[in-house]
Amino acid sequence: MKRIVLINSLWQLVLLLFLAGEIAQAQSIATISGLVRDEKGDALPGATVQIRNESTGFSTGVTTNAEGRYVINQLPLGGPYTITAQYVGFGQQRRTGYTLRIGERLQVDYALSDKTQDLSEVVVRAQDDNISRVSPIGAATRLGVQEVRNMPTNGRSFQDLANLSPLVGGNLGSPFSIGGTRESSTAITLDGANQRFMMNGGLISQYTVSMEAIREYEVTTNEYNVLEGRQGGGSVNVITKSGTNNWTGSAFWFNRSKQFRAFGTELFRGTRDANYVNQPIRDFRINQYGFSLGGPIIKDKLHFFTALDFEDRTEPFPILDVRPETEQIENITSANLARFQQILSNKYGLDGSRQQTGLFTRQPAQRTIFGRLDWQINNTHRLTFRNNVLWGRAPLTVGPDQGGLWESWGNTEIRSYSSLLSLRSSFSSRLTNEFKFQVQRAERDFLPNSYAPRGFVTIQSTLANGSNVSRQFQFGGNRIAPEEQGERQYQLINTTYLQKGRFFFTFGTDNILTVTNTLNTNEQGGLFQFPSLDALDNLTPSQYTRLAPLNPQANGFAPRLRSTALDLSAFAQAEFNPLSNVNILAGLRYDATAFLRTPTRNPLVEEVLNRRTDVVARDWNNIQPRLQVKWDVFGDQKSTVRLGAGAYSANIVHWAQLSNILQSGMNLTDIALQGNAIPRPDFVSYRRDPLTVPGAPASGVRGAPYLNLIGENFQAPMTWKANLAFRQFFLNRFYVGFNAYLARTTDNYQYVDLNLRQQPTFTLANEANRPVYAPLDQILRTSNENPATAAVRAYPVPNPLAVNQNPSLGRTLELNGRSDIWQRGLVLEAGVVLPKGGNINATYTINRTEDNNSYNCCIARTSMLTRVVGDPRALDENRGAADTDFRQKIVVYGTSPQVAGFRLGFRYLGLGGQPFSPVVFGDITGVGTGLLVNNSARAFVFDPATLRANPNATAFETALANGMQQVLSNENNVARELLLDNLGQVAPRNAIYNRMYHNIDLRLSYTLDSKTIKGLGKNSLELLAEVFNFGNLVNRNNGAQIVVPGGNQVLLQALGIDPIALRQGRTQYAYRANTNFGQTVRQGNPYQVQIGVRYRFE
Repeated sequence: MKRIVLINSLWQLVLLLFLAGEIAQAQSIATISGLVRDEKGDALPGATVQIRNESTGFSTGVTTNAEGRYVINQLPLGGPYTITAQYVGFGQQRRTGYTLRIGERLQVDYALSDKTQDLSEVVVRAQDDNISRVSPIGAATRLGVQEVRNMPTNGRSFQDLANLSPLVGGNLGSPFSIGGTRESSTAITLDGANQRFMMNGGLISQYTVSMEAIREYEVTTNEYNVLEGRQGGGSVNVITKSGTNNWTGSAFWFNRSKQFRAFGTELFRGTRDANYVNQPIRDFRINQYGFSLGGPIIKDKLHFFTALDFEDRTEPFPILDVRPETEQIENITSANLARFQQILSNKYGLDGSRQQTGLFTRQPAQRTIFGRLDWQINNTHRLTFRNNVLWGRAPLTVGPDQGGLWESWGNTEIRSYSSLLSLRSSFSSRLTNEFKFQVQRAERDFLPNSYAPRGFVTIQSTLANGSNVSRQFQFGGNRIAPEEQGERQYQLINTTYLQKGRFFFTFGTDNILTVTNTLNTNEQGGLFQFPSLDALDNLTPSQYTRLAPLNPQANGFAPRLRSTALDLSAFAQAEFNPLSNVNILAGLRYDATAFLRTPTRNPLVEEVLNRRTDVVARDWNNIQPRLQVKWDVFGDQKSTVRLGAGAYSANIVHWAQLSNILQSGMNLTDIALQGNAIPRPDFVSYRRDPLTVPGAPASGVRGAPYLNLIGENFQAPMTWKANLAFRQFFLNRFYVGFNAYLARTTDNYQYVDLNLRQQPTFTLANEANRPVYAPLDQILRTSNENPATAAVRAYPVPNPLAVNQNPSLGRTLELNGRSDIWQRGLVLEAGVVLPKGGNINATYTINRTEDNNSYNCCIARTSMLTRVVGDPRALDENRGAADTDFRQKIVVYGTSPQVAGFRLGFRYLGLGGQPFSPVVFGDITGVGTGLLVNNSARAFVFDPATLRANPNATAFETALANGMQQVLSNENNVARELLLDNLGQVAPRNAIYNRMYHNIDLRLSYTLDSKTIKGLGKNSLELLAEVFNFGNLVNRNNGAQIVVPGGNQVLLQALGIDPIALRQGRTQYAYRANTNFGQTVRQGNPYQVQIGVRYRFE
């Protein structure tokens, strides 16, 4: 792999000899259409329409159909284009100055004179083409050359641009979650070819391609063209630059720092001295630099473009940075954290000389190299070759399961390349074909700071405000590291465009072969759990678990996972105009996925459950009809109505099959030890030699295996969606509109535990009959009968076998498509097209996304993280707002015209907060035991009055009543009203929303060119400054994300079965109320200033 990447890099570096720059053309994905009529308005069938890109020499042509209509597909972006229409016996008309944008369907109509000698020419100025400069109605958000170049972009990552779409929202960490649907169901393409990392369905890195190489950018949501595939909520499409007949180049440098200095003197601050929780901000530096170059190799025939982009960071990074002002966030006191580390240094081999907590400095680095060749072979064929190479290193990015020390973190290294060959062929005036073939390879490695087993310790603390909190903390290794993810993709696409009479047909195929080779060590390192600091000090864990390899390799882990998958598709559509101002697009798409490598068959599973472990993920029946009607009300493109509906099949996340291969019960055995069976931990030995970690018994006797299966009725997620949109232009510059949308996703991913007891062993009468799946004698009682000192039980059911239907098998998770997503919303839009490339766009979105299971990817056990009452299989009672739901979103962005060398780019984002549920800390039902899930149960909202009215109330109930009264009386509790409305009930799912987040980013540039300084010719120098989170620069209290952190979403802490109530004949849990519940903290980065300089020639 490294040798291949090196060869590709050297090939491109040959081109990187000079400074680099802008271009004027990109990948073929635009369309020109229109009508050719005579001056009386009668159609001219058979008229010839020729187009030419004046900057590259590209040319093609078609003839009109019986209605005088023509369509020219798959045109390279950019311009200027000249379009010439002529007809035998009539004059000729030529129009020039058109610039094509991403996905644009430019309409150019002609009225030819019957004077045969006439030759008229129309030059189209930018202000005459305003309608095409606005994103398509109700379908997508598109950013053209000016927006990509002048928009403030945090980190200079194209991933950040997706937030400008009114339907991208939900979790801020999931920028490609469209309309609240799954991130893994979003298609991502580069020049029309796949860029998804098929293992997890997302990007391998936010720096997949350099911003210097991006011409235009698009987020689609309701595009009903059959070329849109392998998606649910929508797609993200990036189009790259290419060379022209003009030599263009640029060199750039951007810097972000805490302090900007010159000759030892501080000029100005780049950010504040402390963040929102008063943690000091150390000096940091972010340098981004590179260059690009484009131009002709042979004029009008062969052009090239290449770009190199580097980024180097030095930035502070907090790990359990506990101080008085952050104790509430971290849920631990400084004294307990110090004791925690001291015990580990004394008895667990922790290196006391290495910093484990506090503020760290990490130094990520990214390198991207891009190259492209465009060859106009002849008037029939145009060949494009594009290559992109990425290398990255990101320390401290693989986080622990709990709040962890430095040693529990891991680091990421990334290597990838993507090579695309594209051939566009115009075989006749009515037949065009485009063939694409892409080879893509990616590797992502997770490297741990420690290879020791993990250790979880439940630590209780009393904070300065008197509240009692409890949280699990981690030491030792990382659950998923080491891991080596390797993937190769081979993609073949062929699309044919045919004009036949009044119809314009599109048909083709898009196929991907993916070969995966990965080392997965998830949970194979072992885990010791301690109920308290005292237990840690006494070397007395309460549980030891491990997925132990049956036949470990030399590295101590199970063999590498290998898989091959085939994604097939075929599509066809017809486009026609039943009326001159009505366009209908109707099509059908078919997608299929099949994994070709069969997992090992486990006879025991077949005997006990009548299920087979050698079933592979396959889906052969994804037929997706599409229909779109567009009505140009007055035929002038100023009043437009668009109605569409269709089905979309999402791509299957490949981790599903890899988990099936690994967790067949034939590679690993599930070790779960309690009591005297737990080995005395010897972390000094484990750190020295990981092979000494307790593994499978020497006798060869296997434990009850943990299993992942593929259900026989498994289907890929299918989304049915529709929308109705209207837009009105005024004065050829202003516009308003709306887009109402509706979607329903079926067959969404859900893992079902086949070995969980079918019926609960008992129910909790005092919690609305919440089911419990472990026998009462298998559940821990409180550690004592004093509510103030009783230990919090993270896993009251310590033995996973206690909830199993069959003791010979462990937790058995079968992947099915039983869950659903419901989405609906309304987008209101307004904007103005300004002269000289300026524009302002504004949208307001009202959205509602619901589901009954929010699993996205990848590890099977994480499907149990959805907040439930008791039974995760009961989808109806678990329906609520999706984890990625957002209720409102406001986006305002734009760029000003350039005035006296100055140009302003800006964006405002107001995003509704992520929803959450009041939960119980502690696996009270038993469904999370063995899966390391201890906070999935939604809390019962106890009424203090009801608890106090019981004459037999236990000491635990009395203490709970007092704690709940404090929670309900706390005016700083943002969920107070919801709790009061649900007294005596289980809290509803995801009915509390964090506050709306507001952010403003600005970019001001000043350009020195021939307009400002005579004699510069085609050279220019751009000086720029960007401010991210501008509101915080104005006022230090602005710009924060005000959220309820995970620890404050815990309403109740489980202490175990209440022994006093049990003696009274009542079976119920003892709880401690978390008096910090619902209290918010301020998160995010204060303002940051970035300065830059760019030299350009053209």
